[in-house]
Amino acid sequence: MSKAHRHLVVDGSNIATEGRSLPSLHQLDEAVKAIASERSIDSITVIVDATFAHRIADSEKDVYEDAVNAGEIITPPAGVVGRGDAFILMVADKANAVVLSNDSFQEFHGEHDWLFEEGRLVGGKPIEHVGWVFVDRVPVRGPASRRAIREAKDGSSKRQASGRSRGRSSSKPAPAEPLGAPKKPPPTSAVAKPDPPAKKSKPRAQAKQQTKRRSEPEALNEPMTFLSFVTNYSIGSDVEGVVERFSSHGCYVRAASAQCYLPSKSMGDPPPTRARDVVSQQQSVTVRVVSLDAERRGINVELVDVGSVVGEGASHQPNQPNARSASVDDSVGEAHHTRSRTQVATKKASKKAAPKKAPAKKAATATSSARATKAAAKKAPAKKKAAKKK
Repeated sequence: MSKAHRHLVVDGSNIATEGRSLPSLHQLDEAVKAIASERSIDSITVIVDATFAHRIADSEKDVYEDAVNAGEIITPPAGVVGRGDAFILMVADKANAVVLSNDSFQEFHGEHDWLFEEGRLVGGKPIEHVGWVFVDRVPVRGPASRRAIREAKDGSSKRQASGRSRGRSSSKPAPAEPLGAPKKPPPTSAVAKPDPPAKKSKPRAQAKQQTKRRSEPEALNEPMTFLSFVTNYSIGSDVEGVVERFSSHGCYVRAASAQCYLPSKSMGDPPPTRARDVVSQQQSVTVRVVSLDAERRGINVELVDVGSVVGEGASHQPNQPNARSASVDDSVGEAHHTRSRTQVATKKASKKAAPKKAPAKKAATATSSARATKAAAKKAPAKKKAAKKK
């Protein structure tokens, strides 16, 4: 940390949730102590969002209240624009401080361009058997960042244009000519020239550029958050999370610091009409990783179990979306075994009913022996007649 920046502002909600589905006050305390021992810091300000107290464990709530009352932890004022992130950046900008967070604050890149200065943003991650590791970061630019910078430039250009229109003209008025003096023709340079023809706009090119901007996929997670999730969890893994918000066809779950999408069709069989019929906001759930979208850094999950609403103590019966499919599989398997036994019995019966070929051979043998006896009987008289003649 440079000598010019000896004040540290900690994004408490982000650091306390790193590698976890729910924030931990104990993990936040360890991170603050670790960075204070490693870097030269004069003062530290820890800021958490308004929901932090409702998401930590019950055993940590008394310690949290004591820290807030002692001024060790600060929460933003109620109704602040931009939630806690805007308040964190305002404090860091005013104190010329360094920010400890794994977030890139893309929505505020147009307003706080100092985030891209060297040493103004630090990230941290706890590693087993090693402890906390802190590294200098550069904010990640994305669609939200480009939009914020563009809006900031458009706003500044409009303010400059309005300021010029209100300013005074620098040209001095021409001196008055005496009465009766002949009028002089205006100089050649003063003759007004016709304005050049305006260039035709290119609506097609603009439309293509706007379409290209809309088609750019907006990333759902930060690169470091997405990489940490895919490192610890693979497709088919179960992970604990909390329902953050709802969409038209499902809801978003915050699991292991990453934002996961849980569609309504993956909440049961048959699927519910609305996701609100199965889960509630800030409710703990167990989900299973179904697929990963590397381009949008998206994570699709399916519902495995439903827990209690965080901070309210309301319990729900665990959802068993696969119960029906299991019973269907059992019935299909039983029908398959029954059909197999029936086919085997039918084959055995057909074998028993088939005529035996052995009697046919015996009949043929009896017929041939009868013919041989008749032939012998016919030859016998002929021998007797021959004996009489002799």
